[in-house]
Amino acid sequence: MSPGTHEPLAFPATSAVSKALHCHEILSESLEYLAPGTLDPQSLPRQQRERRIAQGTLAALARVSHAFTYPALDVLWRVTNILALLSVLPTFELKRDGEYIYLLSGEPSSKAWSHFMQHAKRVKELDMSSSRNAVKAPVSPSVWTFLSIRTPQGGFLPRLQRLEMDARPGDPGHIILLSSSIRHLTINVYYPTSTDAGHHTSTTQTILDVVRRTTIPHLESLRVNRVNFLPLLEPGPRAKDLQYAGFTHLRALDIEHKMTLKRSQLDALARFPHLRKLGLTISFEPNADPPLSDAFPVLRELKLAAKWHHVVAFFDKAAPKNLEALTLNIARYDRTDLASISNFNLKIPTSLQRYSICYSERCVLQYCASVLEGIMQRDQITHLSMKIDKLYNLDLLPLDEREFKAMVNAWPNLVELDFAVKSLQDYAQLPGEFDDAPTMDTLVRFVEAHPHLVRLTLPYVHVPTDPAMQPKSRVLWHMVPQLDHGLQQLRISLVDARTPSDLRCVALLYDRLFPNLDLTDAEPEEYRTPWNDGARAHFGYWVDVEQMLVALQMGRSGVHRSGSAPPVEWL
Repeated sequence: MSPGTHEPLAFPATSAVSKALHCHEILSESLEYLAPGTLDPQSLPRQQRERRIAQGTLAALARVSHAFTYPALDVLWRVTNILALLSVLPTFELKRDGEYIYLLSGEPSSKAWSHFMQHAKRVKELDMSSSRNAVKAPVSPSVWTFLSIRTPQGGFLPRLQRLEMDARPGDPGHIILLSSSIRHLTINVYYPTSTDAGHHTSTTQTILDVVRRTTIPHLESLRVNRVNFLPLLEPGPRAKDLQYAGFTHLRALDIEHKMTLKRSQLDALARFPHLRKLGLTISFEPNADPPLSDAFPVLRELKLAAKWHHVVAFFDKAAPKNLEALTLNIARYDRTDLASISNFNLKIPTSLQRYSICYSERCVLQYCASVLEGIMQRDQITHLSMKIDKLYNLDLLPLDEREFKAMVNAWPNLVELDFAVKSLQDYAQLPGEFDDAPTMDTLVRFVEAHPHLVRLTLPYVHVPTDPAMQPKSRVLWHMVPQLDHGLQQLRISLVDARTPSDLRCVALLYDRLFPNLDLTDAEPEEYRTPWNDGARAHFGYWVDVEQMLVALQMGRSGVHRSGSAPPVEWL
């Protein structure tokens, strides 16, 4: 039985609910609320947990009754990965012949093939990326050959709309999966070494040629994702040869490999009539050419990875006038850039709501918050992010008390402030306190002035201590007010509290301020190494504070004494 044809519900219609569930339209609409969909990276931990629970509920519904099987499977299999899908074939196995590889040990039976196609016809979003494959093993080309022979009439995924794939030489899978049904495409280009980059870029160009022939005008978004170990702004060989001018119908384009952007290319991009999202990694030198008139007329989100003066040059020639979100990944920051930064902020359109800056390489600037001067009075800004990949001098925090005080009266509609240090040099030599560090009093004033704040990340906050207890000061947690603020996520990059009593006092302090924190993803202490940037591990001792905050919340709710089981993340 194929998707879209369903058995009649086989239970007596003795209640209003039973009668309603006899109607396929009502049942399908109800299951839509459990549809996982594409994971939103901005969702809160509790929302991500609810998404996982919804997926489990769909799987249980599919097994509990034949009446629910097909409608539940229709929803459950919309989003999947290639290994999960191919594993429906009983002969699909992982073998080791020198290296691990996935292959078919034999031709599946007609019944097994029919069962596989029932699932394949449901898929709308497919992930083929090996980066999320735990074994990191490729699928044998013979598997793709078999699938292309068995489904010669346009592919085995007729409803596929979103696809993420790797561009690897010798892998035909990317060819047979491309079809006119695809609306959103991500291509991961691997640059394992500079010598291999040319082969991978050539493969990417082949994919782009096929995409141009098969998906236009249906394709809405295209992302070419750079996956490599080369520096961000160092181009792989022949990367400049990739062509995008033929994709003028796109609504979203994100190119992560470096481009030496020429004026002719900028002119072409600026004229894309439907382009609302654009991401570029560029080198664009200042020139004497006049600015473009009415550049990027409908662009709302822009992401640029470049040096500061290249960003400034880009905006000098083609500043979008209706921009709502701007993300900048700045490499090789220099103190001399401060003047150009101040001028740049004046060019940002007043429509901007989300502003994010990340320093991706060495950053020695003492006060990174200086780059925010010029936008302090932008009341419409709701999301503000500034991240430093690596802090090389612990005595020079990127946010001081003076700057933090200046932020108290800025951005009254702020929902998120993310001011993070991702990794630290000489972490073991963390000093006891920093000169001019943000204080707890200013933090209290800041959150009181921003009632809509949901997420807050700060590099360091000086907690109040009793100087009479020197040399081992006691944290005066009871000196902070009870705010009952609605903040959902709090991260402090550096926590100067290493003993259990210090951690307990720090946790009590933050619990008085923010009793409603979403701690669904609180991680155990083994994940706290500061050099591991996976998950949130770089926040060091903050994960210990979170464990105590979890205990405080559980004690307040009494969940540990009730008969109901607590969330699995708290076990």
